[in-house]
Amino acid sequence: MMDMVNKQVVPAVLAYQRELAELILQKRAIGAHLSTSLEEGLLRQLAELSDSLNDRLHNLSQQTKAVRKIEDKLGQAAAWREKVLTAMAELRMIVDELETLVSSKHWQIPTYAEILNSVV
Repeated sequence: MMDMVNKQVVPAVLAYQRELAELILQKRAIGAHLSTSLEEGLLRQLAELSDSLNDRLHNLSQQTKAVRKIEDKLGQAAAWREKVLTAMAELRMIVDELETLVSSKHWQIPTYAEILNSVV
């Protein structure tokens, strides 16, 4: 999961934020009469979610490292379930929210709707 987030989600989110920031600057360069409130609100929301994504990705990494150090197999299995699975679920919540906001041009992971519609 960490690999997928680092290699697909993070680049998609950053690229979309860059696109929005460039659009805001372009609209401002044309003239002050053009509103950028939609773009700014979306960019702000993406920035906040990006911070949460980073925090939860770091937490998952830390939990995974800690669990790997547990020598007792039963204790390690319980820690995977309690610590790592919980951290994965928390990260997944942010990724799911980002999926609804990031442009499909940038989001290369199949969405839930695409997966459901592809089942024959």
